[in-house]
Amino acid sequence: MSGDPYPKNVQLARAERRYVRTVASPKRWAAIANAKQGPCRVTGAAPPNDLAHLIGRAQGGPDVEWNIVPLCRDAHTRFDARDPLTCLTVCQTLTDDEYAGLVEFAGEGVFERRFGIRYERPS
Repeated sequence: MSGDPYPKNVQLARAERRYVRTVASPKRWAAIANAKQGPCRVTGAAPPNDLAHLIGRAQGGPDVEWNIVPLCRDAHTRFDARDPLTCLTVCQTLTDDEYAGLVEFAGEGVFERRFGIRYERPS
């Protein structure tokens, strides 16, 4: 339409590009799962456990090692529901690489924004 005040090229030009999440290939995911499988970070339950994303897929969280932690099904459910004690326990068990990746990806305030808790890494 020649009289369209918002032609398609104008509509597309106004929008910012969306972040494209890093998705692991099946082979890469198998390697991540093999490396990250272990006891539950909250309860200590023996493997196999769920592999939980610290920053969820729906929030653009990538399929990379620092973003994955093993959680038993019950702890995973509580973590997804943002149970403060469960989230604090997970944060306290983060490795240096997991902590660094999380802060680099989401910023210093990630713990308050994402998990609803105040957490500072011990020196």
